[in-house]
Amino acid sequence: MPISVAILVYPDADILDITGPLGIFSTSTLHDAFSFTIIAHAETTQTCSHIRIPRDMSLDHARFDPTVLSGFDVLLVPGGSLESLEGIAQDAESPEVQFVRAFAEQNNGTKRRTLFSVCSGALMLATAGVLVGKTVTTHHLAADALRAQCSKHPGPETTVVLQSRYQDTGLTDHGVRVLTAAGVSAGMDAACYFIATEFGVEQADRAARMNEFQWEKNERVMSMP
Repeated sequence: MPISVAILVYPDADILDITGPLGIFSTSTLHDAFSFTIIAHAETTQTCSHIRIPRDMSLDHARFDPTVLSGFDVLLVPGGSLESLEGIAQDAESPEVQFVRAFAEQNNGTKRRTLFSVCSGALMLATAGVLVGKTVTTHHLAADALRAQCSKHPGPETTVVLQSRYQDTGLTDHGVRVLTAAGVSAGMDAACYFIATEFGVEQADRAARMNEFQWEKNERVMSMP
């Protein structure tokens, strides 16, 4: 079975935060390994680059139908401008944040799930309460906003926001792996890292080469067999 990737799209999202990881995931060497579902409120959504993306599934259907929700292995949350995210990512009752929370809190038993944010998309994860006590990253211009948002969800351990290409924060209490990436091309780094953890470093290297991309390997990757 392919890894099912849900992609959350909202007005003024950065299209490169979406297409960068997709370019890695859908590279020809692994073309059968992933399936993709675009999820959004509107039938078409305009990104910050004015390109309109059609949806495959409505946001309400995805978040309210537990059967549909349980079918997703990965939720990709792209970033956007901080101005456009103020009314979405920092509102705990926004449908987008509720969808992130529903994915993060669903108990699928032994099924491996990953919540993957790129750039300022991490703000939605913070608002949903997913980043409490974790070490995370985001675009450097969104770091202060992310720290402020994380501070609204205090826990026994402090959430640390680092400037790095990507951070695998480990598992939440519900068994969801949280993977955060800094801006734009760092999403491709994180996608390569994801492939390395699922299929091995050699497959990740092949995916990077197919995209003419030199990915930054962290210490965890360097220690993989």
